[in-house]
Amino acid sequence: MVIRKAGIPIAPWHHRFIGRSLLLGAIAFLSGLPFAKPVEAAERVRVTFGQLEFPLAIDDLETFANTGEIRGSMRLYARFLDDQARADLRHFLQQEMDIDAFTVSQVTYSPMIERSLTNLGTVIRTEAGLNGFHAIRAALILAADDPDGLSMLNVIRFFPSPSIRISAP
Repeated sequence: MVIRKAGIPIAPWHHRFIGRSLLLGAIAFLSGLPFAKPVEAAERVRVTFGQLEFPLAIDDLETFANTGEIRGSMRLYARFLDDQARADLRHFLQQEMDIDAFTVSQVTYSPMIERSLTNLGTVIRTEAGLNGFHAIRAALILAADDPDGLSMLNVIRFFPSPSIRISAP
């Protein structure tokens, strides 16, 4: 017996084949979900000046922001900052903005902000050297959704790339 659907003859075994294919595909997809690797957060910032690259460990930056202690790779940067600049940097890293993830999402998906983030992404790039637009937007939304709130330090923590590349002019 042949069934016609939209004028195309379909044999009965086609229904069983298509149904089984969909079922096997769904099982294969769902079986991979529990083993999916979580997105890696940034572990370091790499500031580049032409061919020179200066790494900064996120742990050292967090310690500085939280305690004021200068250790590890933060020493390189701290020696160029006076006491007031260090205090300002700590404040900048810790300053929380009282804004929820939904609002951040709505704002960052607006055309004007998308263009701004795309331009910013030419300076702040992923580890692979790609424009950081999507990573910056994701980090902003994830940081706003985190219980610690939206702060620059939290945005850096949630940047979805092992390192953040900052290209200085």
